[in-house]
Amino acid sequence: MNSLVRNTVRGILGIVLAAAATWAANFITEKIFGPEEEYQ
Repeated sequence: MNSLVRNTVRGILGIVLAAAATWAANFITEKIFGPEEEYQ
C-alpha cells in the first residue's frame, strides 16, 4: 500500500514540476527577450 501511495505522489509531483518548469522557462524567456512577436 505504501508503494502505491509513493508512486502516485511521485507521478503527481512529476507532472506538477514539469508544468512549473515549462511555465518558468517561458516566463524567464519573456523577461529577457520581451513578449513573443507575431510574424504574419
